[in-house]
Amino acid sequence: MSCIVDGCEKPARKKKMCCQHYERVKKYGDPHFTKFYNKGTTCVAPGCTAPAVTLRVCMAHYHRMYDRGTYDRLIAPKGSGYTAPNGYRYIFVDGGYKLEHRHLAEKALGRPLPEGAIVHHVNGRRGDNSYGNLVLCPNERYHKLLHKRTAWYQIKASLGLDR
Repeated sequence: MSCIVDGCEKPARKKKMCCQHYERVKKYGDPHFTKFYNKGTTCVAPGCTAPAVTLRVCMAHYHRMYDRGTYDRLIAPKGSGYTAPNGYRYIFVDGGYKLEHRHLAEKALGRPLPEGAIVHHVNGRRGDNSYGNLVLCPNERYHKLLHKRTAWYQIKASLGLDR
């Protein structure tokens, strides 16, 4: 016996549907659901002609917006630094490379960071060292507490308990 969804010839497994359609109904309530909302359209990012995959943009621009908050490639001017694969920005200072967020924290303090101090990114984006996104934590324990609190507030907001 084949799947009851029109056009599907796969064998039926659960509730007369194939596994794929059954999981879509269970998760989204629609056997035809797909995360690719805008098939057939092009990316809305300036100058991009790639096909849109989700949220009206191609996958490259989707990831850039998610990771950095902009569609731009964010290529640093020559000699100013680089972004490591882990997402942290490094800049060339005093003859060597240094983590940009630590350098900015030291500039704000006016002295080197204390032993064990950690710079926390409020929005969770490691490459976003903008004003207001960095918090200086005195130690690892306090840094972990910030992450736990953030996770708790996100859970409360998703359950609608933040009112």
